[in-house]
Amino acid sequence: MNALRRWWYRWRGESCYTCRFARALRTTGDGQVSRLTVICTNSRSPYHTRLIPQERWCDAWERDPEGRVLPRMEDTGLTP
Repeated sequence: MNALRRWWYRWRGESCYTCRFARALRTTGDGQVSRLTVICTNSRSPYHTRLIPQERWCDAWERDPEGRVLPRMEDTGLTP
């Protein structure tokens, strides 16, 4: 992805959360606190099958055709 396009998407607020390859998993951890964990499923990404990076962006980002937004913890019905 060229640098100008990457800058434009990041400036508009695009992140791993809006990538078509992000998958949210609801976990209970140790049974005390529920968490919403997001992993990357893009085989071209250096974060493939791992948690999304701290910067919430990588060069393998692709816009979801349906304009997807991952659920917030408040929307899951799990204890925050």
